[in-house]
Order: sequence, then structure tokens, then C-alpha cells
Amino acid sequence: YISGPNESYPSGPDGYGYWAYDNSDTDYSEAPEFQWIELDPDYGGNGTPLNLGNDGLVLLDLPFDFKFYGNDFDYITISNNGWAAFDTTRQFSPRNWKIPSPFGPDNLLALFWDDLDSQPGGVFYRYDPSNHRFIVEWSRLINRFDGVSEETFELILLDPAYYPTATGDGE
Repeated sequence: YISGPNESYPSGPDGYGYWAYDNSDTDYSEAPEFQWIELDPDYGGNGTPLNLGNDGLVLLDLPFDFKFYGNDFDYITISNNGWAAFDTTRQFSPRNWKIPSPFGPDNLLALFWDDLDSQPGGVFYRYDPSNHRFIVEWSRLINRFDGVSEETFELILLDPAYYPTATGDGE
């Protein structure tokens, strides 16, 4: 019996060879294990606020080189609209589009790419040197699609020098 893809299968590979795994891909060792590192000080975290405002962007230096699609980056742009990019873009892109798209930055990480309002929540970051990871949390941002839904999610970049992969790309 052969069946088609379903929600418990990873997506991919793409042209580079990347696969996308989520927490429902339980039959695969590459599936992520849920781990939350709270950064929002209002909820006990110790992150640094980015104070982005609506459609805000900030370029941050990374504390380590991060390889993405075979290219090394030592910086990342963070948007309050739920994405990050290894790019020096000025494009704030509040609406999600097909990837790749001329409406989004290059080297995009589309975590929860949507038109998000930084109030009453915020975006926070922290470098955790003892665990060799860089963390960004989008905390309780209002989804402007319906004006009431709160979105909270985070990005964890692992230092490839301490978390090696077969290609050398970062996780």
C-alpha cells in the first residue's frame, strides 16, 4: 500500500537539499523537540527589547557565523512582522507571499510572516553563550488580520561550531 504525503511527513527537499520538519513529524529523528526559552521580561524572561514599532526592522550582529544555504552570515535583520532574514533589507513586508517572492527579503526565515502589531507585546533577543544559541522571541503581537489574535513564537539559531551538521549549515 502506497499513500500520499500527509501532515506527519516532512516537506522537501528543496533545491539545496533542506527539509522542513515540524513537531508532527514524529517518525523522523530530525523532527524538532519543543523547547521554549522565555525572553519577554513581563513573563519572567531576560531578553533585550528591540522596540521595533509597527513595520519596524533592526539589523543585529550575530555572535557567531551562521551558514544558511551554504553562505556564511554574521548579521540578521529582524522584523516585527514575524520574519527574520540574513539580509540588510529595508523592505518591511507586512504580508506573507509565496517564497521566493519579490515582495520579501532575500535569505528569509518566515517564522510567522504576517502583518503584526508590536503593541501590547514586543520583540526580544538574547545570546545564550553557555548553550551557544541566539534567540529571538516575538511575544504576544496582535495579528492585524483579525485585530485580536495574539501571536507568540521564537527563533533559535544554534552556533554551527557547537552544533555541527553534515553540510556545515546552521540549525
